[in-house]
Amino acid sequence: MVHHDKSPARAGRHGAPIDERLDALLSITGRMDGFLYRCRNDATYTMLYISEGFLSLTGYPTDDLTNNKVREYTSLIHPDDLPTVYAEVDAGLADNRNWHVDYRMVQPCGNAVWVREIGGGVLGERGELLYLEGFVFDIRDRKVIEDRNIELLHELQAVNEALSEQKRAIELAKEQSDYAANHDALTGLPNRACFNTELPRVLVEQLRTGGRTALMFLDLDRFKQVNDTLGHAAGDVLIKELAARLRALLRPSDVLARMGGDEFAIIRPDPDSRQEVKDFCCAIMSAAARPFEVLGSHAAVGISIGVAISPDFGVDGSELARKADIALYQAKKTGRNCFRFFTEEMSATLCERHALEVDLRHALDAGRELEVVYQPVYSAEHLEITGVEALLRWHHPRLGLVPPPTFIALAEECGLIERLGEWALREACKAAVEWSIPMIAVNASPCQVLQPEFASRVLEVLAETGLPPGRLEIEITESVLLESSGTSSNVLKTLRHAGVRIALDDFGTGYSSLSYLIKLEVDRLKIDRSFVQHLDEQSASCSIVQAITTMAHAVGISVTAEGVETPEQQAILTRIGCHNLQGYLFSRPVSVLSLAKLLAPSERRERLRDAAVA
Repeated sequence: MVHHDKSPARAGRHGAPIDERLDALLSITGRMDGFLYRCRNDATYTMLYISEGFLSLTGYPTDDLTNNKVREYTSLIHPDDLPTVYAEVDAGLADNRNWHVDYRMVQPCGNAVWVREIGGGVLGERGELLYLEGFVFDIRDRKVIEDRNIELLHELQAVNEALSEQKRAIELAKEQSDYAANHDALTGLPNRACFNTELPRVLVEQLRTGGRTALMFLDLDRFKQVNDTLGHAAGDVLIKELAARLRALLRPSDVLARMGGDEFAIIRPDPDSRQEVKDFCCAIMSAAARPFEVLGSHAAVGISIGVAISPDFGVDGSELARKADIALYQAKKTGRNCFRFFTEEMSATLCERHALEVDLRHALDAGRELEVVYQPVYSAEHLEITGVEALLRWHHPRLGLVPPPTFIALAEECGLIERLGEWALREACKAAVEWSIPMIAVNASPCQVLQPEFASRVLEVLAETGLPPGRLEIEITESVLLESSGTSSNVLKTLRHAGVRIALDDFGTGYSSLSYLIKLEVDRLKIDRSFVQHLDEQSASCSIVQAITTMAHAVGISVTAEGVETPEQQAILTRIGCHNLQGYLFSRPVSVLSLAKLLAPSERRERLRDAAVA
């Protein structure tokens, strides 16, 4: 702080004026590693006094500076620090306060010593600035500590910045992980996990406000054909485009999720009415029905929708989802490319189906309720048995004889068809080994033929039972031929190469392409019973059967007509050129024991005579 000098001056040790206050300062600071100074406030800041500590701190004698004999004090201050010193001193004088300033003093050897100066101005009686005085002391050790502290501070700041950056990276990674865990990578839609969180939330909110919620499960029709014909990349393009079309139909409050594969779900809170939901389903079906441009090709699919409304059919998310799934199952079952609202009758039907599935599994495990029966196939020309067709029967202990279409379809849906089909094949082959007939035909489901290992399993059964491959005929349907991945074609070629014959069952009811017959080298066509039932000389069925037979003859394929029930049908089919006949006119499906009797020569002659008389 600037102070007034009112003390009488006396001579100092170096001849400079010094007052009692300076003496007191010397007694206090004399033991410190530093020095005191007083200089006049003139153009060169003439040094009036400088204490002994100056030499030990700077390496210069005090006499060099007293009265500026050799050098000025400012010449010892590092040039880079002079602006700071001047600025701090001027500011202290202007503010009537002491100044505190750190700077470097350059020793004779060139080394720089860090010092700290605490100084102030001395005023005369009239308020004029007479002197500048101060205490300068060594802060090298402190400066090292301060510099180290600054370094540590900078290092700490760098660590904090790194930690902050790492924290941001972790938060970003967590956000990305949370997003990936709750969204579908292909479409960007919420996934099943997100759906399972959103559905209960929406249901609770709607329950609180007294609103309704429509839950819709969507499943594409014919999507597998797109993957098989155009490839999975094309399938992905289609899914992304469908997701975009569905998004365009949504309200802001709707939730669209991809549940996996070609399955989607939509949560619509507070629909205005049941009719609004119907209209929305129709809009979805129209959007899916428009052709898709995928990788330079056109693809056409349909969509099936199951709908469940809350709170009509529950307020629990899992229960509502189960019922929407049941409704979707009914939509698929009743023709596809349609929508169905859940009803309690659907649930009852599904319960019955589930119970029947459990019973079928038990029947397969036990093996007592299942039976293979055999229907003979006769030559049209000589009416001799040329083979038999193995047919599966299920004698349910409570329901009685379950229709084959019912339990075969059930087995295909629940994944039992391979076990069931292999059981029937093994039973038929074991029985046929004991018979002298040249051929036994066994039906194969498309689900079986589409399995790459089907051919090897058939050949293993033949090896186990000892039946020659040439005596086995596998009957397939036209749907197998429409499968385009190449699996069925390879399976059938493997079987034919081993000697197994291939028959095309129910011919005429499907695609009925001559090109397929040539490509797959089918051994036999079986004309569907629907044509035989309405057969007479003037009917359209007669023309169709004639065309099928002519086509088969042209490529060297044998023809069998099934469902023959009258002598008139037998006569027409024989005249048209069918090679073999099968039906109730000759024999119903019979058990193993009954077939053994039927194969006896006398029994066979009697039955043929009776059929001819009838």
